[in-house]
Amino acid sequence: MKYFSLVVTMCLLVGCSYFRPAPTDEANGAIQTKPKLVVEVEGVDDALADNIKAHLTLSKKYCDVPRAYLKALKKSANEEIASALAAYGYYAAKFDIAIDSTGDCPVATVNVTDLGRESTFTAVDISIMGEANTDPAFMAVVEAIKLKPGSPLKHRSYEKAKQTLSSIAAERGYFDARFIKSRLEINPDAA
Repeated sequence: MKYFSLVVTMCLLVGCSYFRPAPTDEANGAIQTKPKLVVEVEGVDDALADNIKAHLTLSKKYCDVPRAYLKALKKSANEEIASALAAYGYYAAKFDIAIDSTGDCPVATVNVTDLGRESTFTAVDISIMGEANTDPAFMAVVEAIKLKPGSPLKHRSYEKAKQTLSSIAAERGYFDARFIKSRLEINPDAA
């Protein structure tokens, strides 16, 4: 019982730090915020630029990040950028990243020099087994899924299609429904 009390006390003490008020400026009472490292993305549209920034650990760091740590962040940024572009179907993009840390706040610049060819679905196979394959309402949803050969390969669309199938299965009472196989195969030579 003492152990339980100690754990609860520790959790309460740790938890209290989350509710500490944010530091404020004495003059006007405004909440002080630390400036974040600046990330600029060139060579792509806004949606891709936003996705790159969202994937980059660099974009979540503050200006006071140690300069030595920037080198490690730059290395991991290459994988993060590749992942952000792959989510939109660009698996062979060429890009570089530079970090200028000469000023008060470092500036990271991502320059996408070549997106490469946008990957598309070459084959889509959605097979419904069991009672659902004779349910007209269920099959109408399957037909409405926009994953068709030739359509752009976007991970979000693929995940949304799976979510749509799960939702209609639950809505129609197929509570034991499950994906037997769910895979997205990428041929890097064709990307």
